[in-house]
Amino acid sequence: MEKKLGFGCMRLPMNNGEVDYNEFNKMIDYYMEQGFNYFDTAHGYHSGLSEVAINKCLTSRHSRDEYILAIVMPILTPVKDPGPTLTAK
Repeated sequence: MEKKLGFGCMRLPMNNGEVDYNEFNKMIDYYMEQGFNYFDTAHGYHSGLSEVAINKCLTSRHSRDEYILAIVMPILTPVKDPGPTLTAK
């Protein structure tokens, strides 16, 4: 049976204003262990930190054929510079 549940990254585990990467790794691993593979993020989520977290916790830890990743493009929304994101490789 195909599973159709998306993991939206608009709300991530936080610790003192920063993404809790250890907890996010656990969430991603559990989600994928249950047979799901669709993730959704956008540059505006957590002022760009969602893309950084996805890069660190999903794309750098799993092969590209293991997941589907949707990235919503910003519409000229000013956000603080989070440093490297998914598009900065």
